[in-house]
Amino acid sequence: LKSRRGSGAEGEIWVGERVADGEPVAVKVVRGDLYHRYRALIPVFQRISDHPHIVRLYDMHMDQDAQTCFQVMALADSDLLQLVNYSPSGSLSEAAAVHYVTQIASA
Repeated sequence: LKSRRGSGAEGEIWVGERVADGEPVAVKVVRGDLYHRYRALIPVFQRISDHPHIVRLYDMHMDQDAQTCFQVMALADSDLLQLVNYSPSGSLSEAAAVHYVTQIASA
């Protein structure tokens, strides 16, 4: 891991590098209390990982003893992240939400 990119409701995002090819990746460290929810979603993550509107998931590690989850995924370009139009309150507008949910639902 190289640097911490941020944190949110589900945990922290770190910038790292894949050992195999040096490709930059995002590593999401999920909060422990969400472990069981993420464990149940593994089949869903695997099915949609190659969808063009979903960030590519390379690997996922679940540690039952520590109840932690790590997701290694493609690192989204910061310019791409700016395309998401958040309001000052931190929420998406209704139109933007419908737009994104329609794309995600197609997965």
